[in-house]
Amino acid sequence: MPIGYVILGDLELVIAKTWGVVYDETVLSHLASLKSDPDFKPTYSVISDIRDIVANNVSQSFLSDLAARNPYDKKAMQAIIVRQDPERKMAHQWGVSSTNANAYYKVTDSLDDAIVWLGLSAKRQLINLALSEIPLD
Repeated sequence: MPIGYVILGDLELVIAKTWGVVYDETVLSHLASLKSDPDFKPTYSVISDIRDIVANNVSQSFLSDLAARNPYDKKAMQAIIVRQDPERKMAHQWGVSSTNANAYYKVTDSLDDAIVWLGLSAKRQLINLALSEIPLD
């Protein structure tokens, strides 16, 4: 599956990485996996790294309905790291529909910016290591 994740319970953080070709079903499968993970808590913050998407085949209608399936609390801090404009637009749409306010999500092109925004600068090395160890199967 082209979405992998790791949960850092001590930091109350989920780090997710998306790569390759992504479809509606890809996202649904990821969310189902996350929801069923006993280590996952809806209040955890999340860093979603979607910089390595090669083809984004997530439909607009699916994205609009996705907020209802969001496993995160509406006040969970969500940092989304993007590389391309289509993903930036998608990330903003996700942020607006899945959180209570713009204060709860950030779209950026920098992992460091995401880490600082989440207030986790002191854990930068651990977060970088965890992101690099997400299996890309």
